[in-house]
Amino acid sequence: MHTFKKHYGQNFLTNSRFVIELVAAAELNPQTRVLEVGPGDGAVTEFLLEQAHDVTSVEIDTDLIAPLSAKFSDYISNGRYRLLNDDILRFDPEVYFGTDPYTVVGSLPYNISKKIISLFLQSSHKPEKMSLILQKEVAVDYVTPAPKASFLHTVTALYADCRLVETIPAKAFYPEPKVDGGIMTISPVAGRYSRMKELIRFIKIGFSSPRKKSQLKSEQCRI
Repeated sequence: MHTFKKHYGQNFLTNSRFVIELVAAAELNPQTRVLEVGPGDGAVTEFLLEQAHDVTSVEIDTDLIAPLSAKFSDYISNGRYRLLNDDILRFDPEVYFGTDPYTVVGSLPYNISKKIISLFLQSSHKPEKMSLILQKEVAVDYVTPAPKASFLHTVTALYADCRLVETIPAKAFYPEPKVDGGIMTISPVAGRYSRMKELIRFIKIGFSSPRKKSQLKSEQCRI
């Protein structure tokens, strides 16, 4: 039996309905190359391999590598499955996919979900799409538009379109987390804005303090 590690944020999805919805939201086809974040026990991986051209899974927990390798040995043998024992925050898409398009799918550790999303949105080789599970409250922050938009939504909207697909109750995971999860899709958009650094600085000023309105107006004139 696997020993769950809290520092890795391990909560495996046990309800196949939500596994199917996560994969369906990725809109895979027989040509799609998939990067899976944290395969865990391989519940999502099975569905990915049924629909995609090939799957590369990145799993940080060394204890999961042997059972995953055994479970998908046939796919490893025919070159359709690659399993990496590594930290997703160190992953370089160009090393494994070159210039080929790819899609990211996975249930993200709640404690580093924003870091992972930011990594791919700011990558020089962005994915075509991401279909992810993360904490519901964080997913809501990503998708809530103005006038209630958060800083997270406002900055992410510079890079991509986000959609909340479905809420996942905490009881659908094991071990059961304290909060519900959510399936969210992120579709990066190239060339939406120029001068990105200046625009993000402008947004930070706007969210930092109402006393900086005069500085905002000055910045706005130059963007």
